[in-house]
Amino acid sequence: MVDPLRAGTDPLLIVRTMASLHGSPVARSLLDQAREARVEIRVAEDIDLDAGVFGKYTWDDRTIWIRRSLLERDPTEATKTLVHELQHAADHTSGRSDQLRAQLERQYAAEGPLPTSGLIDQVDYHLSIASESRAVLRHTQVMAELGFPPRFAVERAIVAAPSELAAYQAVWGSEAVRDNRHMAAPLGNPPVVFMPGNSAENPL
Repeated sequence: MVDPLRAGTDPLLIVRTMASLHGSPVARSLLDQAREARVEIRVAEDIDLDAGVFGKYTWDDRTIWIRRSLLERDPTEATKTLVHELQHAADHTSGRSDQLRAQLERQYAAEGPLPTSGLIDQVDYHLSIASESRAVLRHTQVMAELGFPPRFAVERAIVAAPSELAAYQAVWGSEAVRDNRHMAAPLGNPPVVFMPGNSAENPL
């Protein structure tokens, strides 16, 4: 478990939310990774987050921030948000995000032609969609393990998917369809980073 003494302000709010994750093997693994990487979990004052933002992960200081009003008034949504941000933290601290960026840069450079600025924008946007897809997949898996039914169509698709790879593809498709108008070029197939020990059915 992440050390409550590293939880910053109002540690009891954080500890209560972390305790809600103990029934999920996936969530316990994410918490273990966060502890090993010395990720901090802190309460964010509502005024410090944009409207509609429940939480965020900041790379420079390895800190997860969860909105105070969410922690106080909606423990279920706070749990989902914490898992979502724990996945972002895991991707960053494990080096997976850097590996995916390098893969995308090679992919787009080979496809060309895009100006350098266009290549950077394309990679950044593609990476953000992949990252969000992974986090949505993870928080949906954890909430299902904890006994909470899926609320949205994409979450229902994840729960119904025959494999984790199929679930990731379902999320990727929904995110891409929603935001594809911003892309300089089509997103194409979802990027998959194969890590040591992972199989084709479980590449994440």
